[in-house]
Amino acid sequence: METVHLRAQTTAQGRLLMDLLTSLELADVDVTVTLQPHSDAAAYALGWPIGFWQRFPGSIPDFPAIEDVTAEEVEPLR
Repeated sequence: METVHLRAQTTAQGRLLMDLLTSLELADVDVTVTLQPHSDAAAYALGWPIGFWQRFPGSIPDFPAIEDVTAEEVEPLR
């Protein structure tokens, strides 16, 4: 048994055309097709993939603490 996942686009007439390459040659097969509308809006929340920040917490290092420096301690630009 093979499972094939693909994303496709229907024609203006509502037809879905598929051409699948399988490892089965000259075989009788049962085919099951489940259609589900794809939504890019559901895949991304505010421009980031859903779950992105939960998968990569702490991947950006914290910036070091900057101490208060007086004007006399700053070296002038040349």
